[in-house]
Amino acid sequence: EAERLAAAPPHTPVALTGALLAAYSRKALALSPEAGTALLLAATDNHDLAALGRACKAAGVGLAALQEAEGAGLVRLTDSAVEFHHPLVRAAVYGEAGAAARREAHRLLASAVEAGELDRRAWHLAEAAVGPDDPAAALLDAAAEDAGRRGANAVASAQLVRSAAHTADPGLRGARLLRAGDQAWLAGASDDAARLLRQSLDLAASPLDRARVL
Repeated sequence: EAERLAAAPPHTPVALTGALLAAYSRKALALSPEAGTALLLAATDNHDLAALGRACKAAGVGLAALQEAEGAGLVRLTDSAVEFHHPLVRAAVYGEAGAAARREAHRLLASAVEAGELDRRAWHLAEAAVGPDDPAAALLDAAAEDAGRRGANAVASAQLVRSAAHTADPGLRGARLLRAGDQAWLAGASDDAARLLRQSLDLAASPLDRARVL
């Protein structure tokens, strides 16, 4: 899932499967539902304790529920962070959750993070979305603009690809794929650029759009 994760904020959890998941998730599965909910939110994003607290409150649990996870040796609580005992513990907690639970965690966190945290809000909103979702697509587009301005062209391209995937209007989807191809080219990924431009060509809404792609 390298392309999807390229647009993710740093330290984004990756779902585990198989033996690793079983080895690291046993203790998490034994927690109470309240502690399990708080732990999933922390596994999804522990970057900002204040935002995590707001997400927990919206989910109907308190940050204090994480003390149970701390007692089980899964996390360590400090004044400013929730630190996982091992990165694979975090990945196992995230991977053990069902798809619907993960989407709900992302939805809660999208509402909880600060407005200025554009990349994180866009990532969470996109992860919470299923199919076309104009607000998620627009926020990813804005995050891509921001990434492009600071020279993070590969990130901008990946964000525009995700934005296009959540865009219902074919013409707008094509325009976003065109911009994704342009950003990929600026990042030096010529093969990715050509692939994205070919996809955009099929969606060109006008002769001018087609000429720009060509």
